[in-house]
Amino acid sequence: MKNLFSAFTLVFILGFSSALVSQQSNAAEQEGTTYILLNVTSDGPLVTRRLKFSSSGSNKEYIAQDLQNIGRGVTKYILDTVEPGKYYLSSIYPALNDRENGTRVDVDDKDGVITIVKNSINYIGDIYIESDETSINVNEIIDFIYEANSATLMAAATAQRDLFQKLDVVISMAGSKPMKIDKKLLGLE
Repeated sequence: MKNLFSAFTLVFILGFSSALVSQQSNAAEQEGTTYILLNVTSDGPLVTRRLKFSSSGSNKEYIAQDLQNIGRGVTKYILDTVEPGKYYLSSIYPALNDRENGTRVDVDDKDGVITIVKNSINYIGDIYIESDETSINVNEIIDFIYEANSATLMAAATAQRDLFQKLDVVISMAGSKPMKIDKKLLGLE
């Protein structure tokens, strides 16, 4: 009888523990299921080290960091978790080199709103940031644009295949409505 009670207690504890672990892993999967995908290319004497996107309806922010690892003319994609919502590019943080940071450039690009769709991978485009030496030892960011680049999407889909198969993929370019991508176009089905 004692062994039967011990076995019943052990089964109950194991069942409760696995249910608790299952609930925790499901909660972890539900959190952070919205992603932002972008690429940044810096052209000119300044390298972009960080981009700040502000929410147009709340105090939410998304900051793409460690972009200084992207060399001039070299591209790299960034896939990061983000809260769903509407964002616009509000600041660009440049660097002259690994040791010298440039002055933050505030951008008022509220017309270029990016809609981040919940539970999906949101490709917002490749951001090209152009800088120039406007006078002796004075460097300024002179322009930035968003452009779609299939190479960025394909590189991310290849490297993160399981994630791309699991979630919807959406193109959310600045100033445009989000558009769902057929996964066959990314070689996923």
